Amino acid sequence: MKKLLLFVAAALLAVSASAQYYMAGDGNATNNWCCGENWNPAGCAMTDGAYSTTVPAGTYQFKVTQGDWQQPNYGYDAVDASKSTPGYEDGGGNVKFTVSAEATINVSFDGSFITLTSNVPFGEATITSWTIAGAEALMGVEWNPAAAENDMAFVGGAYTLTKSGVTLEAGDYDYKACANHAWGIKELPAYGNQTLTIDEDGTYDIIFSMDAMATELNADYVVATDADEVGADSAVKNQKIIDAVTGERYILKANGEKVNF
Repeated sequence: MKKLLLFVAAALLAVSASAQYYMAGDGNATNNWCCGENWNPAGCAMTDGAYSTTVPAGTYQFKVTQGDWQQPNYGYDAVDASKSTPGYEDGGGNVKFTVSAEATINVSFDGSFITLTSNVPFGEATITSWTIAGAEALMGVEWNPAAAENDMAFVGGAYTLTKSGVTLEAGDYDYKACANHAWGIKELPAYGNQTLTIDEDGTYDIIFSMDAMATELNADYVVATDADEVGADSAVKNQKIIDAVTGERYILKANGEKVNF
């Protein structure tokens, strides 16, 4: 009887080891996570129960499936904490993790438990800068989160950036805020972009503002103002600010004076 039980157990392990499993997660063509497939239960086959890839800084989620959502699938509760890199999270049943730099992610599944490892510790990066990236006509460069000239400054309890003397045709211009001069570390909005609509052709000062907690991002525009109108007394002359919380609009001068516009 004991030999029979051992034989059955070995047979079950063999079946489990030969089963085909898949990675289903928030993949896309940019980072190739989960083979670039977005929550496709049969889109990213594991090889002998293993999957490995390199991803840029960002937050990712996944489950292990058997090829469809009708059969049992495996997420956060199936992770073997003793063998996995600490710091992963429960993403509503999914396995969720964040890396602050490019990382090699390894996932293995033995039919019961997931092992998740990374060469970069899991956890969010310390944010040291916020930059507006967007359409070239609006920002001067095309969707470049590393453009230091588009960094926001922390002024008056909020982040702000003024792009002065920008000539634009009437239309819609997309933009978003990016942390640490990179995609994926943290972005606002987290998904998609925001849009600034210019009503008519002209030359404008574009004012971007974001609250201190980086939860709300706005952009507005006014007809471009000559610096002489507010005085040439400092390097911050003509720095237009729209307070993201109160909506107050002013030009901040070096001596702390606020000139409404």
